[in-house]
Amino acid sequence: MKKFDILSQPPRTYIFEHFSNKTIFGGVLSIIYLLIMIFISIYYIYNYIIGDKYEYYYSYRELPEEQKKKVFRGFNTTPPIHIKLDDFHEIYIGKNNYQNEEVSFKIATGNDWWFHAKKMPGSHIIVKSSAPDESSLPDNIYEIAGSLAAYYSKGRENEKVEIDYTQKKNLKRVAGAAPGFVIYHTNFSMVSEPKSIEQLKLNC
Repeated sequence: MKKFDILSQPPRTYIFEHFSNKTIFGGVLSIIYLLIMIFISIYYIYNYIIGDKYEYYYSYRELPEEQKKKVFRGFNTTPPIHIKLDDFHEIYIGKNNYQNEEVSFKIATGNDWWFHAKKMPGSHIIVKSSAPDESSLPDNIYEIAGSLAAYYSKGRENEKVEIDYTQKKNLKRVAGAAPGFVIYHTNFSMVSEPKSIEQLKLNC
């Protein structure tokens, strides 16, 4: 009888040669091995397509501050969209993560209003007001900001989009998170129809 030295052969080769004369058992082993290979392939495909998105955020936290600034260097070549609505109100729209960070934490001040599509990716919309003694915005300004937040979001093709809005002073950064990522615990909500700048007949 032929002897096999398991230490000198790859495990898969040893198993298949050792049980090659046992058709049923060898068939079972072949099926198990095939299922394992399929599982491993699915795992690596999943990790490549989805896992990298999460890995990015963890690796971003570990970057030195100078490198963090360079991660989005390609996004800050153009300024955020700026729209003057009237003598007292103007809107800023971030078109990417870096610009969202800029409009929310550099342009906006404490009592300015922040709008964003609820629970979906989208632009940060800031409404700045210089009107004296204005604790809230005029209704038409809310409508415009809500429609823009809906349009510049993943829900653009929806008939209606739920929008969260709050004052800038209620926004908080998350330590180590990517630019543009914020949390808030105090907000109002509204439902808006997505409309572009052209549809709203606004002048940038």
